Amino acid sequence: GAEDMLDTVRERTQDIEVGLLINNAGFTNSGDFLDNSLEQELLLLHVNCRAAMVLAHHFGQGMRERGRGGMIFSASIAGYAGIPYWGQYSASKAYDLILAEALAGELGQHGVDVLALCPGATRTEFESYEGWIARLMVAEPAGVVRQALSKLGRRHTTVAGLLNLVNVLATRLLPRRVHSWLFGIVIRDMVKH
Repeated sequence: GAEDMLDTVRERTQDIEVGLLINNAGFTNSGDFLDNSLEQELLLLHVNCRAAMVLAHHFGQGMRERGRGGMIFSASIAGYAGIPYWGQYSASKAYDLILAEALAGELGQHGVDVLALCPGATRTEFESYEGWIARLMVAEPAGVVRQALSKLGRRHTTVAGLLNLVNVLATRLLPRRVHSWLFGIVIRDMVKH
């Protein structure tokens, strides 16, 4: 997320042909938006959105010139609804989702596959999953990775996990405020733990 990150990336990858970019960096600031520091919220914006865009722009140019390559953006099912206590995070993941879908349309004609991967809760160092959500919805990273790689080049967006797919489909059927409220209950439970 640092302002000069592209200089560092260029320097360290100048002799490497990057054929697959996985924009997977991300974090969240849980809790009330106004109680979080502005510095942490800006850092989230830089890591979750700006860095993904900068890397896609940089490496995408080489992929387009070569006529091949792939990009996977780690979006999230959180990107389908504004989520209380994760407002900035859900907004950042909506950005990643929409950017990936748009780039899939633009770059596909040049032989570059782009995928928005939308997992739900996944057992990583990102978040500690305790309480009832862990018993219901936490996926293992290996399964999420297998799904992403199997869908790259075949779809523009994939939702990992059947229950997560049901949640995403519900965003199409329920009013947005209802889905936001339901997600908010889940996140509030996680924040408490």
